[in-house]
Amino acid sequence: MIFRLLLICLLGIHAEVAGAQTVTLRAQVSVDNDWILLGDVVDFGSRLLTLEQQQIAALTVARAPTVSHSLVLQRAFILRRLSSFSSTIELAGADEVEVRRHSQTIAARQIRETLTAAISRELAAYDVEPGQYRVDGMERIHDIKVPASAEPDIKVDRFQPRLPASQSLAWIDIWENDVRVESLSIPIRLNLPQQVWSINKDMAVGDIIQAQDLTGRQMNNANFAYWPKSQNVVGLEIKRPLTAGASLHQKDLGPKSLFVKDQVINATLNIAGVMVEMTVRVLQPLNRGSHGLAERENGRKVEIWINADGKAEIIGKYEE
Repeated sequence: MIFRLLLICLLGIHAEVAGAQTVTLRAQVSVDNDWILLGDVVDFGSRLLTLEQQQIAALTVARAPTVSHSLVLQRAFILRRLSSFSSTIELAGADEVEVRRHSQTIAARQIRETLTAAISRELAAYDVEPGQYRVDGMERIHDIKVPASAEPDIKVDRFQPRLPASQSLAWIDIWENDVRVESLSIPIRLNLPQQVWSINKDMAVGDIIQAQDLTGRQMNNANFAYWPKSQNVVGLEIKRPLTAGASLHQKDLGPKSLFVKDQVINATLNIAGVMVEMTVRVLQPLNRGSHGLAERENGRKVEIWINADGKAEIIGKYEE
């Protein structure tokens, strides 16, 4: 900003007639920053501006256009802005001024290389090596123009490999003065033929996966929420009902429960500070730290909690 004012001081034109100041409206200008100043669009005349002229030159007019557009400001609008500072200023010159932004070009090659490296790093976390996947849409990336004063940040911080392959993967954020002023989406798709596990029979909650229950299947997307065939899932427990042919989602399986459905266990009940132990039948798979239902010998249902030591505690009655 200080540099711009010094430049305006050197290049301005100054004229004073009978106490009035006359400034000239330029026909076309280019600006570097995100705000247009009066000193950008009018000439004052002398190479050295007075203090008052410097103050006028520093007044904001409007936000600068993006690099792909121009902004046309009418003479009457500029004159009103000048009059807000001084009623003795006269405006000569053009009837309107066209304002454009100085720009810089980000090469398509740079964008492709940055995205390729970022995608490779992300997929490495899933043990996916280059050559095992294909990125579609890179050929549609072209050079882009951004403001000369901007700091472009090419990244895939919103890259989500768990989404289907049809989803957009990457963005280019444009920053000016530590403020993100624009985000450009990169519509590329990641295609990763992936071998996943599916089951060949219906399975219920609490069932334990056996080798004969599994069948490999290829899925042509990048959804890492499924269990890859490269991982051993035998011995894991079904956490929600599944039908034959279903591909195994990460949330479908989990470690074997401490207590399985219909298992008879001992549980303690605190009655006025006295711990009473009784036998209950667990009605659902339970692990340490989980709550669930159990049934007492008299048929009444109670809610139990499994503490960190793996002991069951009765914490209340179950009202149907």
